[in-house]
Amino acid sequence: MKNLLFCLLLISLAPANLLAQNPDKNIQRPIVRPVDNNKIVQVKFVTRPKVCVDKIYNAPVQQSRPGVTIEGLTGMSNRFWPNGTTITVKFLGGSNFVRTKTMQFANQWSNFVNIRFRFINDGKADINVRFNDDGTSWSMVGTDVKDLEALRRLGEAFAGDIATVNFGWFTDTTPDDEFSRTVLHEFGHVLGFVHEQGHPDASIPWDAEAVYRYFGGPPNNWGRDKVDNEVLRKYNRRETQFSNYDPTSIMQYPVDNALTIGDFEIGWNRVLSQTDKDFSRIIYPRSTDRVNKLRVTFKTADDDLRVNSQAKLVVLLNSGAVTKLEVSANRGAAYANGSTNVGEVNMPPGINLSNIVKCDLYFDSGKQFEWDSPDTWKVDEVKLEWEEAGRPNTELSTVRGTPKIVMTQGADLLLYPRP
Repeated sequence: MKNLLFCLLLISLAPANLLAQNPDKNIQRPIVRPVDNNKIVQVKFVTRPKVCVDKIYNAPVQQSRPGVTIEGLTGMSNRFWPNGTTITVKFLGGSNFVRTKTMQFANQWSNFVNIRFRFINDGKADINVRFNDDGTSWSMVGTDVKDLEALRRLGEAFAGDIATVNFGWFTDTTPDDEFSRTVLHEFGHVLGFVHEQGHPDASIPWDAEAVYRYFGGPPNNWGRDKVDNEVLRKYNRRETQFSNYDPTSIMQYPVDNALTIGDFEIGWNRVLSQTDKDFSRIIYPRSTDRVNKLRVTFKTADDDLRVNSQAKLVVLLNSGAVTKLEVSANRGAAYANGSTNVGEVNMPPGINLSNIVKCDLYFDSGKQFEWDSPDTWKVDEVKLEWEEAGRPNTELSTVRGTPKIVMTQGADLLLYPRP
């Protein structure tokens, strides 16, 4: 798709919890929140607040920002900001009270990530936040905000600045827990993270027929295909990079008991979970974190790694909130024939070499152009090292082909423990 103009597709990721035509109706039973796949705990009754619908624009992929896959918390790898970025934010309207509260809760992300938000009153900003009393809340994802031409083509332009985030129900009487829930969620999108219920390992026991009936009626009136895409769909491994599934994530939307099999619900998450904190620090590590890394050196043979293909490290850990990582070492960048390239994957804070259980190299074939056939990548050598601040790198393994390692879609190469 690079350097060509394709039809832009607007994907409205309708959350799996647009479940009440009256969003302020009290739920008359306790919410249960899964903590892991085997344990469910009850929490107190809650009031059903309003929800957001997020917008992802598939703008043409620029060579300067390669990669088209989704990456973990769950998030989008080609939409992450460069680490250390200061993102400028301008408010379009809103009272002093709601502006102050938005700044307060947005800045909570900066307690954990190496990203800062600078709020300005005038001039051009990276993010334009609109307070529109229309009952909707949404955000563009990550660096999609740089593709304003995509917005114009999709009819989002209006006189003056173009809104990239919208808060549609904040008032001077909005309670702090609602600011926390909504602002942290939307600014999670600003950082490049998307909805957690689309995670490949999400184990939500949907009652599909109940979901079809609900969303097939007013006000949605969706067909089954649209319900599949907007509600029931999970990203598969081929298109997704991720940490372990986290139902307590601020990016996870509630799941109503009436739309699931058995007594299963997920309540409203209002604060950053431990996985949110740990994985966001993997994506945007702070210099003070002293994050350890897995370092991979690739010696490409006579068949290159195509742009948008992913050389992923699949890492299993025995400790911490994040116990599974599937993260691209090359971040969608191309590796030319005969070249040597190095990729790095950050580890969660506090993770040491002794916590690494297993590490594989998994290959996802991408496309540079829409008509491309599946990619094949030939590698002469893959070297895996452990990188720890203040110490020499530790070589964990070196795998050489005879004469080449041939990576095709889905190829899985064990790197650690040493093959």
